[in-house]
Amino acid sequence: MKRGDVIVCAFPHASSTPSKSRPAVVVQADFYNERIKNLLVAGVTSVMTNLGDNAHFFIEAASEEGRRSGLKSDSLVSCINLAVIPPSRCRPTDRDALG
Repeated sequence: MKRGDVIVCAFPHASSTPSKSRPAVVVQADFYNERIKNLLVAGVTSVMTNLGDNAHFFIEAASEEGRRSGLKSDSLVSCINLAVIPPSRCRPTDRDALG
């Protein structure tokens, strides 16, 4: 997994409720991905409440980047809730399952 990859992982919920499988973006530099045993990821959501907020990055599903990511709907990458996840709890996106 490399920086910028959209993956599916067991992303912890901010309220400390159990984690759930959801899309995330690897934000950690590739240099560290090869040297440490965890991934730093940013959560992805289709809830547009924070659209326009500087701590959120908009991905348009119809754009070239959106199509490559496998996301089926417009999404926001949240740079507010980052998580450190073991790679064993992550997998590449199933481009047919995201939405």
